[in-house]
Amino acid sequence: MFLARGDAGRTSLEIMSAGMNRIIREVYEESLMIDEDHIYRLKEAPQEISIMADEGLIKQALRILTDNASKYTKKGEEIILATGMTENGRPYFRVQDSGIGMKE
Repeated sequence: MFLARGDAGRTSLEIMSAGMNRIIREVYEESLMIDEDHIYRLKEAPQEISIMADEGLIKQALRILTDNASKYTKKGEEIILATGMTENGRPYFRVQDSGIGMKE
């Protein structure tokens, strides 16, 4: 539904400077409060990474990915939320789990 709204042009964007470490930290802290069944780890980039984005939509996407990770990861297993920079200097968010995965 989240993607369909965007594809239909019904999502208005509020692009502004946002800190990736701060955003992922908020989603991480929320996850700790609402999900006691998994072990959450936070791996932030050494320095704050500033991006131009719609912070609300980024948080929503991260929450969806984190919720999905919790659904498909066995109780007591680890879910990692991370930020970083690729070798090409591009920023990234990562939600990593040990769930069943998807077919290529």
